[in-house]
Amino acid sequence: MNKFKETIDKIELQEGERRKMLNNILNNEKEPNYKPKPFVLKFAIFIVGFILLSGSCYALVKIFKFDEHFKWLFDKNDEELEQAGVQGTDVAVTKEFDDIVVTINQTILDETEVYIMASIQKKTENFDLEDSFLSPGKTFNEKVMDEVYMLDYCHTDINFGCVSKGTAGQDESNIMFDFSVDKEIKDSQDVVLRLVSKNKYYDIPFTIYKNDMKNKTIDVNKVVYNKNDVIATLKTIKLTPFRVIFIMDYNKDPNSISEKIAEDISLDVFNDSADGHNFITFNDGSTMELKVWGQTLTQVESEFGESASQIVDIDTIKSFTINNNVIEIK
Repeated sequence: MNKFKETIDKIELQEGERRKMLNNILNNEKEPNYKPKPFVLKFAIFIVGFILLSGSCYALVKIFKFDEHFKWLFDKNDEELEQAGVQGTDVAVTKEFDDIVVTINQTILDETEVYIMASIQKKTENFDLEDSFLSPGKTFNEKVMDEVYMLDYCHTDINFGCVSKGTAGQDESNIMFDFSVDKEIKDSQDVVLRLVSKNKYYDIPFTIYKNDMKNKTIDVNKVVYNKNDVIATLKTIKLTPFRVIFIMDYNKDPNSISEKIAEDISLDVFNDSADGHNFITFNDGSTMELKVWGQTLTQVESEFGESASQIVDIDTIKSFTINNNVIEIK
């Protein structure tokens, strides 16, 4: 409702334009000196302005409802997800094959991950989901699969799922596909979801859109490691309801840091041993252990909680403790 109000508050019309639009709407046949009551005038301008911005009267009453399967997986209802700042996009794309019917119901896209809620209706028992891939473009780029099977998946900028890829299902017919986003998506991206079953491919093209997800970016610039002639500085923390992302900087080229020192940094800074010295503190005093991971030393991330199925209202986070360094979140 706040964004709805903000949209309305941005409507600016000159007084003459307001009167003209109002007269057209009300089809006023009263005497020329008739003046509508302020409430009527304001409400009419509100309606016209919103229709002009949205392009549809339907937008006035449509309320986004999260996929039931997504709510089941994350154990949240619509109100809790909205409170946490999670947003999604309805897709409703269905493609029928000779043995299955696949419907892409919704997508939810945060900073580094895209969640795809789909349903699969089997026509026969021959279908058995073995693998899934996501390719940019209107047709599937075969290089995506080539690089996976050549174990060269992370050396390209065309793929999704380089860092993480998986599925979660309440049953065989409702599945959430989870792919990392390995390069920036602007406002939208045409993609093709490929399902694999017994060497048979099922390609479903659709579009993913960036969601207006609650997020925070905190400039930190705090040294969190200073040993072995290596100084590691936590530059930035990025937060979404799904994850925390650390942007790191070093006093030397990260590629020149030895494997032994990199392991020490992973233990001290990234909590690789999970011994509890890295954690999140919430406003109510509760804490959550934080173990981050990544393919490089310069950007690492962690989902909230011990499993991927946890969503946090980032406004409830008070501080991070990283290698005994307390970082307040304001």
